[in-house]
Amino acid sequence: MFEFWQQEDVTLYFPAGVEDGVTSYYPVEARAVVLWEAKDHPGLPACAEAHAELLLKTPATPSPGTRLAWRGKTWDLGTIRTCRDLDGNRFCCRCTLV
Repeated sequence: MFEFWQQEDVTLYFPAGVEDGVTSYYPVEARAVVLWEAKDHPGLPACAEAHAELLLKTPATPSPGTRLAWRGKTWDLGTIRTCRDLDGNRFCCRCTLV
């Protein structure tokens, strides 16, 4: 399914721990398919919480607190939903950037 859509390289930053009140992260490379971006939907209010929604193909499942570097900006992941194939295996994650 991913083969038919335009994919982009992204970097996920998973929380590794907190030291002296500062969260440290470890990077994981991933592939993303952009489902929509706020700039593509002019009808969305300017203060919309979500900026984009992506399908992420990554070896590790993102969790709350994970950050994503994409197109020169770093975003927090909001809603994270797991997409499974017909056998019930995790195929990708659908994530909203906030």
